[in-house]
Amino acid sequence: MDKGIPTALLDKYLKGTCSAEEELIVREWYNSFVNDDDQVSSYTNAEKVKLQFKIKQAIESNIELLQKTNPEGVTTSKFSIKRLSYAVTGIAAMLVIAVGLVLLNAQYKPATGVSAPLEMVNIVNNTKIIQEQILSDGSHVWLYPGAKISFPKLFTGNTREVTMSGASFFDVAKNAAKPFIIYSEHMVTKVWGTSFRVRDSKASGFADVTVVTGKVSVKSIKSSEDKIEEVMLHPNEQVTYIKQKEILNSKKRVRESDLDIWKKINLSFDNAPIKTVIPVLNRHYNVNIVSTDEKLDNYLLNADFNGLNFVSVMEILRKTLNVSYEINNTNIILKNNN
Repeated sequence: MDKGIPTALLDKYLKGTCSAEEELIVREWYNSFVNDDDQVSSYTNAEKVKLQFKIKQAIESNIELLQKTNPEGVTTSKFSIKRLSYAVTGIAAMLVIAVGLVLLNAQYKPATGVSAPLEMVNIVNNTKIIQEQILSDGSHVWLYPGAKISFPKLFTGNTREVTMSGASFFDVAKNAAKPFIIYSEHMVTKVWGTSFRVRDSKASGFADVTVVTGKVSVKSIKSSEDKIEEVMLHPNEQVTYIKQKEILNSKKRVRESDLDIWKKINLSFDNAPIKTVIPVLNRHYNVNIVSTDEKLDNYLLNADFNGLNFVSVMEILRKTLNVSYEINNTNIILKNNN
């Protein structure tokens, strides 16, 4: 085995104190052993999840021994898989055992290539508006105020993995060969190409996933290897995670009005005053835009909004009319910057 990561980093992962970047490094490390092996890649998702739990058990059972052989651990200021030192080759040996437990002693072939540096992008929405982020695969993520997301600058390997906290809406680019996986505070959401919302933060007593289009699977991040509870969601379905009980509730059909802002609608305005545009947007997207500026109300808008969601429409208005807006409870306050 020629792959390894610092013992101290594994210890943080097991204690749940890793940053978003560090969690992705650990996951990519032991996922690389799975994804690079042809025999393992042919197994089902459930079997791969079980394999990951076996690997984690192997790490946990040997971490103390590795710390004795490398008591100071290894630190790094730049999160780069390529540059991580080889302090845990003993763990790699245990991976072979873990694979054997799941795959009935199938032949295990370690990857021989060298992983490219994992350059991470970290975004925090400290504004009062919903911000859009476009990922390298063409997927779109809209971060609600206070939301955080961490992802590789370029997706490599057989999966596209991101870590998030707070509330975000995803419109994932389709790629059947590379599932899109979201690790939030309490859930793991896997998709191939769809649009949905994830709400999951430490401050709230619950977390949920609601699907608008396509299909996703959701499981608790604390699912045990013997009981992997995975819920499949279709359009207009939602599953809720109850933190106090650490369980996923049964999925249910929902009709949440606050998801109407993500509908893609065709609208056209020909020299229409903003005061007449606002009621149209309110009706189609089920929102409540409020303007308190008479000058702004009389601005004329000439635009075609074809196949756009509400947030994209507001971004166009912001740039073309030099206005700003903020979300205040259920109201969207439109302000004139001129």
